[in-house]
Amino acid sequence: MENWKELPKIVIAFLFLFTSNILFAKSVSEEVYNKLQHQIEIKNFLGAKNLAERIFKKTTDAKTGEITFILYWEASGYLHYKRGEFNKILEDIGGLNLYWSIFKDRRYYEDVYFETLGKLYTLLFQYRRAVIFFIQSYRLKPSQHKLLEIIYATEMAYYNEIRPYLDYSFVKMLLNRVKKDKLNIFERALYQFEVGLYNLLVGKCKIAYKNFRESFDLDKSFLTEGQADFFMGKALECSGDLKRAYFYYKKALTLVKHPLYKKNILYRLFIVSAKLKFYREANSYYLGLAQFGGIENNPYLQEATLLIPSLGDFKKHFYWKKSYDLLVSKIMWLNINNERGKRAFLYFLKRFLQNGKLHSEFLTAWKVLYPHEVKGLKVSPSGILRFELEQLENLKTLWLTNKELFKHFFGDYGYLALGKYFFLKGNWNKAKKFLSGTRLKTPYKFFVEGVIEAYKGNPHFLEAIYPSLEKKYKVSSLFWLGWGYLIRGRWDLTSLYWEEFLHESVSFSNLFWEKLFASYYLALHYEKLKLTDKAVYYYSYCWDLAKRVDNFKGLKRFISLKLALLKGDKNPSWEFLKLLDKDWQKFLKYLLMRGGN
Repeated sequence: MENWKELPKIVIAFLFLFTSNILFAKSVSEEVYNKLQHQIEIKNFLGAKNLAERIFKKTTDAKTGEITFILYWEASGYLHYKRGEFNKILEDIGGLNLYWSIFKDRRYYEDVYFETLGKLYTLLFQYRRAVIFFIQSYRLKPSQHKLLEIIYATEMAYYNEIRPYLDYSFVKMLLNRVKKDKLNIFERALYQFEVGLYNLLVGKCKIAYKNFRESFDLDKSFLTEGQADFFMGKALECSGDLKRAYFYYKKALTLVKHPLYKKNILYRLFIVSAKLKFYREANSYYLGLAQFGGIENNPYLQEATLLIPSLGDFKKHFYWKKSYDLLVSKIMWLNINNERGKRAFLYFLKRFLQNGKLHSEFLTAWKVLYPHEVKGLKVSPSGILRFELEQLENLKTLWLTNKELFKHFFGDYGYLALGKYFFLKGNWNKAKKFLSGTRLKTPYKFFVEGVIEAYKGNPHFLEAIYPSLEKKYKVSSLFWLGWGYLIRGRWDLTSLYWEEFLHESVSFSNLFWEKLFASYYLALHYEKLKLTDKAVYYYSYCWDLAKRVDNFKGLKRFISLKLALLKGDKNPSWEFLKLLDKDWQKFLKYLLMRGGN
């Protein structure tokens, strides 16, 4: 049965057709059946197997021979399970299937055959297949016990998947069909366990734990191979009681035998120990998972790897953290066409949104994916508006590489960020084109549009939105407002805005060119007005900026000359002289000794 979602339909279709409870007729075969079943229930599998073999060889009764043949293979299957010889269970199934040729003339216990086949498949954790055989057994001779077997295999089929199907209403319908007053104590324990499984499936974790405890109290030998401990741990984990869950998982790990169960428990132990900050233990459980297969063929290890970023600060303590991105990239390419691969892709996408850096494998995946392939993935792209120029360069690379995917994930925020990129690069026409392509009405968008208008000599729009801007954009706006009024010939307003700009921008290191330009022209302006003190102040401000860079030899000479002349000191010991070339130092000293003439 390949189609997972067909399971509920198959279960319900047969069950609602048969409701009676047919018992064995009183006979020798019934006595043999009860005796062998008792030996199996008390886990005397070897005794049951030997007894069935002896009876089968000696009996002349057709019914007795048939029932002993079937239960021989059931006992053999449980014995091999107990010994951890899981491959031999397949041989038991093969032996059981000889039933069709040995009893081809007349079959009395075909329902028991199908029930036993279902049990053997549950030992192999092939629950979906087991459900089909339990249904066939129930169809032939309905009973409450067989109904419980169907429910158990159905629920376990979903737990056998890491990411199970989410509609469990049909399980509730099956549980409602159980007649609790007709169950013996062992069946009540199984029923209570199944109620716990249902509550766990639907998220009622605390109630599920109570169900499991009640089941265990009814029959203390019930599921002693570790299943009860595992599910009690799972109920406690989803209730938030991680320490007790950790205890039950560790106990279950010492009891279970099947590799699939061991992987499941190691997976849960890895998650719980990481959340509890038991970092050494978490790494050990991760390594334990790896011993069942590498990242290429171990879905539990893949899931554990993808969960690491969500486990608090465990990633910093992960022994293989330097190789983490490589592991995720392997998972992505191994599963590129399914949900797990998309989650690996999403990890790289979120990393990009956090730091603006492009992982090479992510960029390759970005090239080949289409929006319909990742339609279930969601991100919050607003963070890209905080990107600096280098990060925006990587964003532009994504846009150039796959415009459809860019639109799918980043949408209006992406276009706005590209508008910012081209604005910072000085390509304002392209910036305006991207801004017009976004429907967002953010202050930043208005800021860029206002700056572009101010650059053209129209500062009024930027002036109108100025009060609504963030601090850093307000400071930058002051420069462009001054520029806009400079174009319009209003030096009175230009000097007002630029003086405020230089005062407010002291703590902003990213406005170097604007500061240099504003201070230089303010100095020239106040020198022209013969306001010497203010001219010296802004020439000094301009010098403090120019001296930080190696070039601008001509500008440095000019500013030093202006400061020398305006200060009129005949014996200058100014710090800036040390930063000038020697010829210009001699020239300034000579000039000043001559009184500036």
